[in-house]
Amino acid sequence: MRRKRSNENVQRDILYNLFGVTIEQYEQVLKSQNGKCAMCGIVQIKDHELIVDYNYKENRIRGLLCEKCFDIIYQIGNDLELLEKAALYLKGQLCVKSKSSSEVADT
Repeated sequence: MRRKRSNENVQRDILYNLFGVTIEQYEQVLKSQNGKCAMCGIVQIKDHELIVDYNYKENRIRGLLCEKCFDIIYQIGNDLELLEKAALYLKGQLCVKSKSSSEVADT
């Protein structure tokens, strides 16, 4: 009969297998961020642990993010230019005009 694995053991395996990160390293980063999302500052709550944002190019943890902030970074794909444009757009300072059908036909 197989023993049920504890949540901590499952989390430990996931962190190490995906990122090569130990639970101790995760907790060290979490402590350095005061238990908050590195991007928006929301406090981690028990049922919603912060997600590792791993920089594969530099082979290191960039920070721990809440699900919403992690999704933003994931969708933008580390594209700083796009992120800057998104910020300008939200501030009402960016409006990209689409080409009219006549401009498209001329090209």
